[in-house]
Amino acid sequence: DTELGGDSLSVALLPVEERQTMVRWLAEGGAGIAPLRRVQARRVVLHGAPQPLRLEDKTREWDGSRVEIEAEPHRVRVLRPGDHQ
Repeated sequence: DTELGGDSLSVALLPVEERQTMVRWLAEGGAGIAPLRRVQARRVVLHGAPQPLRLEDKTREWDGSRVEIEAEPHRVRVLRPGDHQ
C-alpha cells in the first residue's frame, strides 16, 4: 500500500547481504544516504537471533522473540512477549 500517509512507520533495514556495503560506507565517512533498505508500513513484526534493537532512539538488547510494532494515529505501540493488548 503506497498511500499510507501519516499513520505509517518508516523502517530502515540492513539485510545481512548488505553488511559489507554498510561497512565500506562507514569507513568512507558515511557521506550521503546510508545503504539501508527503507519501507513504509502500518505494522511490522520482527523475529530473529538475539541482537541489539534500536527503538525510539534507544538501543535495547533483544532476545530475538517476536516483537510487533504498529502505527496508530498520533502514536506507536510496541508489543513485546507477555504484553497485553
